[in-house]
Amino acid sequence: MQTPPFISEIKTNIIALFDENHLTFPPKIEEEINNYLKLSDEKLNKWHILYQEGMLSLDEVEWLVISQRELITLQVLKDAGLNQTKINELQNSILKIILKTILIRI
Repeated sequence: MQTPPFISEIKTNIIALFDENHLTFPPKIEEEINNYLKLSDEKLNKWHILYQEGMLSLDEVEWLVISQRELITLQVLKDAGLNQTKINELQNSILKIILKTILIRI
């Protein structure tokens, strides 16, 4: 399956999120985000299509995206000693970016 076009938009928005939080976006974080997106792109595309066709509700898409939270470990930030609360906030913000990007594409 071809990578959905909104994947690059998600990555751009995640980089902006790091900038807004005054965090650097080192190659290891980029690699982790790329791995997550690579693992999830088919699912995200499928959910987008099902939502677009009315086969999934907004709540269902949101639940599905949130279920992927554990795949975004941000281990590099943990290793660098960033507060777990801040890491959780970043994970939640990344999921919101993904959800918003999927829904905006309708």
